[in-house]
This record gives sequence, C-alpha cells and structure tokens, in this order.
Amino acid sequence: MKYQPCHVFRRSRAGYFTLIELLVVIAIIAMLAGLILPALGGARSQAKAKLCMGNLRNSGVAMEVYRADHNDGIVPSYNLDGHYSATQITLDGWGPILIMGDYLKSSCDQPGKSVLYCPETLDLDGWAGGQTGTDPNKPRGYMSWPNFNKVGTAMPGVFERVIRVSYWINAQNPIATSAPGGPSTGSGTGAPPVECPYYTTSVGYGPYSDGVSLPPQSGKNFKSPGRLIALTDGMYAGQQSNCRVGNTNRRIGYRHPGGPNQSTNALIADGHVISLANERFPRAGTYGSSSVSDAIKKENAAATTYADPAEYGVE
Repeated sequence: MKYQPCHVFRRSRAGYFTLIELLVVIAIIAMLAGLILPALGGARSQAKAKLCMGNLRNSGVAMEVYRADHNDGIVPSYNLDGHYSATQITLDGWGPILIMGDYLKSSCDQPGKSVLYCPETLDLDGWAGGQTGTDPNKPRGYMSWPNFNKVGTAMPGVFERVIRVSYWINAQNPIATSAPGGPSTGSGTGAPPVECPYYTTSVGYGPYSDGVSLPPQSGKNFKSPGRLIALTDGMYAGQQSNCRVGNTNRRIGYRHPGGPNQSTNALIADGHVISLANERFPRAGTYGSSSVSDAIKKENAAATTYADPAEYGVE
C-alpha cells in the first residue's frame, strides 16, 4: 500500500490577532488618543478665546457709538445720580446702559448668545456675598446687572430684566458706605478727586461737601488710547491694584490659554483687542510719583489702566 502523507488541517490565521498583537494595537490607540485629545481641547479653548475677542470688539463698537452720541462722554460703569452707595439706589451697569440705549442687542445671557458673556465664563455669581476675596474662581464668573442691594428691590425705570455680564470695566469705583468726607478736589478724607484716572467712572457718585458729584469721563482725557484698557475678562469694576492671580479681591478673570496662569482678553480704548498673560497685566503706579519701578513702567508701555499714564509715574 502506497504511503500517503498525513494532512493536518489548520484554521487560517488570516483576520485574527494574537493576544500580543491586540495589546500592541490598544497601546497605539491609547498613545494616539493621548496626543490628539489634548490638541482637540486646546483647539476648543482657542476657538472660545476668539469668540470672546469678537464679543469685546462688538462691545467696543457700541461704546464708541455711545461716545459719539454723548459729546465724547464715555459710558459709565454705572450711574449713582447723586448717591454714594448701592444701598441707596439700584446700579444700572454699563451693559444695561448700552442695551437700553440700543447700542447693543442682547436678548439673553447664555454663552454664545450675548456679547456681554464670555464663552469660558464659570457658572458662578462672582459678586455673591460682596468681594471676591481669595477665591480664584469668582473673577472667572459673572456679575448680574442691574445690581441691587436687597433681593426683591423694585427697579422701576432702570431695566426690565437682569442680565449676566462677565467682563470687567476699567473704572474709577469709589462706591462707599458713607458720603464723601471732603470737597471734590479730593483733599478730604475718603474723597477721591473728580478727575477720573481710568477709562470710565461711577457717574454721579457724591455729592461732595461742595455739592459736586462725579461727572462722566471724557475721551479727550485719553493720552494713550492705543494702550488704555477699557474691558477685560472678569466681573464688576475697580481694584486696579489687585490685578494678578493671587491678589485678594481680584476682579480680572484669567480664562484663556497663555502663560502659566492663563491670560485675559482686553479691549483697548481705540477698538482693538489683545491677549494679556497674568504676568504681563499692567500693575498700578502712584499718583505724582517719579520712582515707579522699571518693571511696572515696561508693563504699562504695552497696555495700561490709566487715561494719563504719566500722572501715575508709569511713563
């Protein structure tokens, strides 16, 4: 009998993976996901930062039209109308002022649907309880305008609804718990001078002992409009001396990529928008000083909170 070789039938390996091959594929997928997902997250953050810049540009256009309609007067941070405290009068706020005057259109306060609301805003009332204190998240939240001292206080003739605003306005903010203690020249205790050092002011704060209340800021007082900050990410106004991460009662909100402590977008008085890392935000000078540090002068050379930087020794 002729010998016939024995045929061993084996299942083809085509279309199958060994355990080692599967583990290699899984490792590659995990590695690619680790590379791609952060990039996608970064792209999303950059896109939101661009939307925020668009919000600021649109607000800047509205503020310039307001200025043209008011004989070079700058929109107030809010109106006090001869008062000195929020316990005396509802604070309307610059956002509602622009909306009431038809300079801005804003039907709601939801992200992506209001130029007054940055898309990276935390869902947090940053002004709840008063100052921001040392909470790092409050400046990245919003403030409700109009702002009134007691819940349920009527707001006749002010604004028909409350909106959320998540941009800080560079304003003189002398709101107090008692009347100014001296004349409008600023020589009395607790009495800031009438001349506004910043982009705008709390119009009507007062009256001072000489019967004067704060007038609107005039664009004619801007010595360097190409670097004067008007708006930034954040909430409310004032506290220009506490502008960096780690400062108590900071109101600047660093929401966007850039630098170890992120960055804030800023509308400049001439209408252009820039990004400022926390480490580059201009710190305050001192009125009439000639000994401000070179580091602070350098910061204020790029962007400044002062209408006249030379008066505060930063130029």
